[in-house]
Amino acid sequence: MDSFTYTNLQSKNSFRLILLQPGQPNDTLQCLIQTHDATTSPPYEALSYVWGESSQTHPLTCHGKKLLITSTLDSALRRLRLPNAPRSLWVDQLCINQTDLDERTQQVQLMRTIYSQAEKVLIWLGNDPDNRSPGAKTLINRINAVWNDHIGSLRFPSNDQLTQRGLPTHDDPCWKDLEAMLNLPYFQRIWIVQECRLASNLTLLWGTQHIPWMHFYHTYNWIASNSGSYQAPGVSLNIHSEILFSSSNCDDPDFSDDHDWLHILKATRMHGATDPRDKVYGLLGLFGEKAASIIPDYRKPPIQVFADFATRMISQMDSLKLLSFAQLAKDDVFPLWAPRWEWDLHGDMTYKPFEHYDFHASKNLHPVTKPSLRWDILPLKGILIDEIECTTVPLTDGIVNQSTENLITQAWNLLDAQKSVIQSKHTTPHSLITTLVWTLTAGQAMYPHILMYKPAEKTHLLDFAAHLANHLLDKMDQDDETLKQGGCLRKILELALLARKAYHEDTTPDPIPESSRKWIHETMTWAHDEQTAELAMSTFDKVGIDEEAHHRYQTMLWCVVPWRRIFTTKQGYVGLGAHGIQPGDKICVLFGGATPYVVRPDGDEYLFKGECYVRGLMDGEAISAWEGGELEEQWFYLR
Repeated sequence: MDSFTYTNLQSKNSFRLILLQPGQPNDTLQCLIQTHDATTSPPYEALSYVWGESSQTHPLTCHGKKLLITSTLDSALRRLRLPNAPRSLWVDQLCINQTDLDERTQQVQLMRTIYSQAEKVLIWLGNDPDNRSPGAKTLINRINAVWNDHIGSLRFPSNDQLTQRGLPTHDDPCWKDLEAMLNLPYFQRIWIVQECRLASNLTLLWGTQHIPWMHFYHTYNWIASNSGSYQAPGVSLNIHSEILFSSSNCDDPDFSDDHDWLHILKATRMHGATDPRDKVYGLLGLFGEKAASIIPDYRKPPIQVFADFATRMISQMDSLKLLSFAQLAKDDVFPLWAPRWEWDLHGDMTYKPFEHYDFHASKNLHPVTKPSLRWDILPLKGILIDEIECTTVPLTDGIVNQSTENLITQAWNLLDAQKSVIQSKHTTPHSLITTLVWTLTAGQAMYPHILMYKPAEKTHLLDFAAHLANHLLDKMDQDDETLKQGGCLRKILELALLARKAYHEDTTPDPIPESSRKWIHETMTWAHDEQTAELAMSTFDKVGIDEEAHHRYQTMLWCVVPWRRIFTTKQGYVGLGAHGIQPGDKICVLFGGATPYVVRPDGDEYLFKGECYVRGLMDGEAISAWEGGELEEQWFYLR
């Protein structure tokens, strides 16, 4: 049988639909392909699915000629095929000539129209070999019946609370069925965010079951809103599906402002895309008219697509917020200033510093740029501030999660060694410990589900002290061998007391029960000696064991520090930067930037080394000095 060949589309509004011919389950798939104008097309349904294995090995007959499709599409079409009537469908694999890059470019620009005009979007989750779909559907229907009954607890409802609402108890296997559904490959796909948001009518198909989208949506959000940890018994609401549901809004498919662009780009970094360029192109339909100037071009390499997109975003947003999402390239592919959306920023980090952009390093100035003859060079005007003198080793996930005392003492030792120059810059009492406390969290504090820019300074000091005290208690409870590392242990106790002293106010924490005091004293004596035990008792008496304060500081520390370095500068600034920074790198403030940045001189250009937090430069101090004639502006040609 001859292979099917596509004819060229005639206009920018042209697109194809298939007429899936009727048949029985085991019949060969057959279809017709018809071309229409987007403004006058007949009713149709659009398919949303995962390509799966890219190899196209399953035959389909189209106008009597052979087309090969993936196994996932084969199963989807067999599920959708009607026994007695044709079905009009839009299916990307068949309606777009995937070998024609120009056509792919043109059709991507029509995605918004195609999905928003479809009578229904059919979500194919795949076959259900383990027969989990009936249990998942039953649970979804039962939760949907009570979805607006919010318990408002930080813990998932108890069995009694579930039973009162007619819901299954924790041990019911349907919770596992729902988790299996949420973990299907479909929910890890980049294109689904656009396809689901633009659709006016959605239905999920899993095996033989069909589930209304709004029932599924209500279920997810009921579980999330009734569990502070986003956990139900046996159900882990994974990050991919969380992003999908948080972005669903059938009443208003557009993202209303530029912050939304950055949020969705950042949130979908973990989503899969066969073609890295689709990490940008697969979302354009969500950005409405603002994205009209961004023309997909599959002839460009991915890094150029990301660079072109970045320059347009900077112009569109009139700010440099996007630079906060750039990270050091793993393979030295330039430019370094262009965020590479196919990478997660730092692996396990849930929150990123600076994402709410409440810093104002360049005050309210707008970016100053100019045309560049090279797509990989970004010219920006700004102010050169200082040079990095010393850094810690990269503070990795393992250090943070397993050895907080090593992380903090390493940072403290760096500051203590540079004490004289740091205190010449920060002249207030207790400036060294205060600078450490703030730099380790990039000037932010974490409260439940809220990222704050600047907590009260005294509160942050107490949170730090409570974090150290509670961390020590955790290690004592586990009989951790590092308890016997006396030098490091005493340093942690001393830092907790320093932070408490810097608080100034004479407040007394809740007293520790006598039984706990005895246990602490005995454990510390066993681990080291009587002197260290007395130091520990003094620390706990003055600091207390405030678990809420401990978790506030620890959460922010774990979110900010991994894969970053603490650094000091020649003039005495202290900061937190990316893991690839080194002595000799420069600190600058670029006009329009929320934070300072690290750059590395390279001839007439600068290698971009990422954003940084620098205490004393986050609120426009450098711009004030420039306005007063103390500093000069210059061009930075970033690569």
